[in-house]
Amino acid sequence: MNALENEKLIIESDNKQIRLTSHQLRYYETPKSNANFTSIMLDKISSIELTYFKSSVWLLILGIVTIPFLVGFI
Repeated sequence: MNALENEKLIIESDNKQIRLTSHQLRYYETPKSNANFTSIMLDKISSIELTYFKSSVWLLILGIVTIPFLVGFI
């Protein structure tokens, strides 16, 4: 696919399916019969939020041990 005027490649995935340029984010999908791509222009994105949750077994164990101790102390 041809680049836009003054467009520069910033980063590309190892499998070359996702490409971030100075103007757009592009996802290439190449099934056997045809090739599809999805392009998002960066000036059309207003915000992005990334939320990551990590459960911790140690925090749960600490809570189970601490709560009875605190209730007994009170």
